[in-house]
Amino acid sequence: MIEILKDKLKRFGVSSQDLDEIEESLQIKKFSDGKPLTKSHYGLLMIGSGSLRVYTIFGSQEQTILTLEKGDEWVICQICTQKSLQLELNLQALGDLEIIAIPDNIFRNLREKYPKLSEYILTIFAKQFAKSIEVASKSKTIPFRDRLIEFINKNAINNSIKITHQQIANHLGVTRESVSKNLKQLEKNGFLTLSRGKICLVV
Repeated sequence: MIEILKDKLKRFGVSSQDLDEIEESLQIKKFSDGKPLTKSHYGLLMIGSGSLRVYTIFGSQEQTILTLEKGDEWVICQICTQKSLQLELNLQALGDLEIIAIPDNIFRNLREKYPKLSEYILTIFAKQFAKSIEVASKSKTIPFRDRLIEFINKNAINNSIKITHQQIANHLGVTRESVSKNLKQLEKNGFLTLSRGKICLVV
């Protein structure tokens, strides 16, 4: 993944000397499932494995804004954590998460030095904004049970997923009671079986 990141930076004209400096400063961090990420200023961030959930809190309810998967990029800088912003973003690991990041101070210098890199950041924001709109649209137009089934199918490994009802509720932006009710109905319909902290698909 580090080589992928370096190759991408080369396409924006980043010099070999700067690439060497970047490689020396790269931060590789690992987080276990459900672990919140501190709001460090990572600069440019790439997902090496697992997923990163970006969410906000409305009242007492969490609402997923978007989920970043392996290979996805994002920029976490000072503007993302300013209290003056009306929408405060929170970060949480889904699965065993590994991130590769260029620190904010290094990345800021790169953006000033290489205009094409600054332009690329705008495409990252546009891409992730489109993802967040898709998530919001699904929550409004697709029945919750269908979204629940899609979430389980997407995240199941060997037809099972280790996750609590509360974690699903947090991810989909609904109440735990709603998740439990729908999971019980799906179990009754023979779609899955439930055990403590685990869901198994019936195949």
